[in-house]
Amino acid sequence: MRNVLLAFVLLCVISNTSAQVKIGTNPGTLNTNSVLEIESTGKGILLPRSTTAQVNSMSNVPKGMLLFNTTDSTLYLKRDTGWVMIPVSARAVNPTLLSPTYADFFALMPGDNQSPVFPGTAVEFPQTAVTTSGIVKVGPSSFYLEGPGTYQVTFTVSVSEAGQLIVALDGIDLSYTAVGRANGSTQISGSCIITTNTVYSMLEIKNPAGNPSALTVTPYAGGFRPVSAHLVINRLK
Repeated sequence: MRNVLLAFVLLCVISNTSAQVKIGTNPGTLNTNSVLEIESTGKGILLPRSTTAQVNSMSNVPKGMLLFNTTDSTLYLKRDTGWVMIPVSARAVNPTLLSPTYADFFALMPGDNQSPVFPGTAVEFPQTAVTTSGIVKVGPSSFYLEGPGTYQVTFTVSVSEAGQLIVALDGIDLSYTAVGRANGSTQISGSCIITTNTVYSMLEIKNPAGNPSALTVTPYAGGFRPVSAHLVINRLK
């Protein structure tokens, strides 16, 4: 008990005289630029740990708070735009981080996209050719990008009318991604790079609101085989 009291007194003295604290080895050597210095050659800092549900239930969280999310094993940092994941280099210690993040979602007509795609609504890509962790289908036309980053988005859809398609991120049309066709009955194809700074951004391929007509996804085009529509997402960094 006496040793604990002595340590507390010493800590108070250090705090009052220099407003600096050193924890760990070499306690007599303190970096003059640090308020708190932690030194160890064989141990690390164990951060507060919370689930996604616990993080979402927090209120009035100050900017700069840091914690470890046990649901997705990721460091979270509170910014003025909300919680963000701290990016991790692909050359990290864990070799699994070298695995790329990508997905290919598709529709196969005539079974899929039987209803017209009206202005303001999204094309359905209800089937999954391949996907890795980090890109999640949450509905036939909605897809979550789990982490902040830069993504390449490519899509192809055969339609019967002249029209346009656009990439929407979190319900907002990205104007620079709009592609269209003035006439004819061929594919509408698009390819773009998007960047998101938030966790779980929702991506859709939409017939832009305000366009004059609905789009009919063509069941057969140029032959007897059912036509597919594809949405391919690759995380670049």
